[in-house]
Amino acid sequence: MPSLSQESLSILWLALLALLPCIYAVYLATRKPYSIWENILFSPIYTVCRILWRTEICSPLPLSAEQGAIVIANHRCSLDPFFVQMLPGRRVHWMVAKEYCEHAVFGAALKLFQVIPTNRGGMDTGATKLAIRYAQKGGLVGMFPEGRINRTPNLLLSIRPGAAKVALKAGVPIVPCYIEGAPRGWFVLSVLFKPAHVKIHCGTPVYPPATSSEDSLRQAELEFMQQALLQFKSLAKMPDAGIEVATRNWVKE
Repeated sequence: MPSLSQESLSILWLALLALLPCIYAVYLATRKPYSIWENILFSPIYTVCRILWRTEICSPLPLSAEQGAIVIANHRCSLDPFFVQMLPGRRVHWMVAKEYCEHAVFGAALKLFQVIPTNRGGMDTGATKLAIRYAQKGGLVGMFPEGRINRTPNLLLSIRPGAAKVALKAGVPIVPCYIEGAPRGWFVLSVLFKPAHVKIHCGTPVYPPATSSEDSLRQAELEFMQQALLQFKSLAKMPDAGIEVATRNWVKE
């Protein structure tokens, strides 16, 4: 039997290499528990996160596929939701500022991802109720307690306990996530041109405390959020980092 020439072997090797992306694409498009439409939507994100930003999941999301929760994370990059999305293997409904949802370009894309438009200037009752419904039905709701991208050297900007409010009302836990090494840029799309090595550290669920009255609700929210933040600081290996609760004028700070 004649042996293959060096040229034939090279062509065969290149053909096999060309098949690898196709095989990976089929794998992404058929994995569960995503629906076919969600696979089409999220597969490009997974691919780019893995290749360009070498995203590494250091600890998986410790929840069952049917369990609702509020996922909180630090926010240093416009694409942080994409990194966190790699954790659960199911859709995360992110609370996003209304101005982005109404943007001529970004608005249509955000609608496809089923985000929750919210008012950054104060408590948005409609957005809060929608987030509670998603969580009560076993969905994941993603929130950045800082409310905006942190460009300071501090671990976190001042935070609001909105995540604790939603989790308390929905009766679901908060799961803290720490995003390490995310690419940074002053413009939303500038991070697309910056390679990085992103690591996702996921904590254990922090369950809401019992409340006896509406008067104790505010205090319960603060204590609940503080428990989640203690775990977050542990994930970041910065247990002594100072974190403040934002004032009513937090947007102007």
